[in-house]
Amino acid sequence: MSDSETILVAFHEAVRSRFFELVEEFFANAAAINREREELHYRQLCAGYTHTLRLELEQHAQALLHTHRNRADSAHIDRALQGAIAEYVHAFVQRTR
Repeated sequence: MSDSETILVAFHEAVRSRFFELVEEFFANAAAINREREELHYRQLCAGYTHTLRLELEQHAQALLHTHRNRADSAHIDRALQGAIAEYVHAFVQRTR
């Protein structure tokens, strides 16, 4: 496994549990919402959690990039981390539909 792959694996290991925590927290907070009457409220709650997830993932990615900023392949690592962030956000949106 290359160093860039190792960094990506470290990212996933660090953020995976937080992803599932946010999913569980979202559903706990959304359980009381009647989507037939309060769809807007549900969507706003979802948007808030999506925003929180993206921010936390980006902060963790930035910390990893800062740690490995002197690497020749840092641009490649940045693209890989941005792709991983997009996948997590997409997964969250899919689960909350």
